[in-house]
Amino acid sequence: MDKTIDRSELRKTWGGIFDDTTIFAIYRLMTRKKIKKLVSSIKEGKESLVLAADDKIAIKVYATKSSNFKRMQQYLIGDPRFAKIKSNKRSIIFAWCQKEYNNLLKARAHKVSCPKPIAFQSNVLVMEFLGKNYEAYPRLKDADIKNPKKAFDQVYENLRKLYNAGLVHADLSEYNILLGDKIYFIDFSQSVILAHPDADKFLERDIHNVCKFFSKYLTVDPVKILEKIKNDLSI
Repeated sequence: MDKTIDRSELRKTWGGIFDDTTIFAIYRLMTRKKIKKLVSSIKEGKESLVLAADDKIAIKVYATKSSNFKRMQQYLIGDPRFAKIKSNKRSIIFAWCQKEYNNLLKARAHKVSCPKPIAFQSNVLVMEFLGKNYEAYPRLKDADIKNPKKAFDQVYENLRKLYNAGLVHADLSEYNILLGDKIYFIDFSQSVILAHPDADKFLERDIHNVCKFFSKYLTVDPVKILEKIKNDLSI
C-alpha cells in the first residue's frame, strides 16, 4: 500500500462534499493506483458528481443519500447480472456503479463511442476523461454543431452499435451526448439489456429525443430510424 496517500488528509479536503463511504472508496482507488488526485468538478447532478482527476481521468461519484432508489430499481429489474442484489440503498447504489462500468465495457467492445471504463469501487467509477486541458467536451445542447448531418449520422451509428451490443441507453438526449472530435455517448448507469421489459419503450424514447433535437437542423423520421436500428440497416 502506498504510504504517501493520507486518508485523513483526503477526508479533510473532501469531507465536506463526500461521505465516509465515498472517501474510503476514493482512498482504495488511490492505493490501487487507479487515480492520483482530484482536480475539479465537471458535472453535478441529483444522483452523481463527475470530477476531473490526473492523466485524463474522470471519476463519477454516485450519491448515497439523494439518489432515487425506486427509479434505479426500475432499470435493474430483468437484468440477470444484478438478479441477486439486496434491496437496501447501499447495495442498489453499488450495483448502479458496477452496472455503468459493465455497460461501458460492453459498449466499448462493440465500438460505441463512449468513455473507457477503468475501475470501480463501491459508489465511485473511474473512467476516461472526455475533453482537453481538464475542460470537458460540450454537451450537444451547448455545442456549436457545424455539420448537423455528420453529427446525426454518428448518433445513429452509436445507437445502432449499442443495440447490436444488446443494450439500450434508456436516457439518451442532447444532455448526455458530447461533441468533441466526434460524438460521444455518456451516462450508461441506467442502460438496459434488450431482455428488459421496457427496452423497446426506452429505445423509442431515446430515438424520439435525439430526432426532436436534430429536427431544427434536419428532416428526421423517428419511426424510420427505429426500424433501421432494429433491422440493422445503413442510414
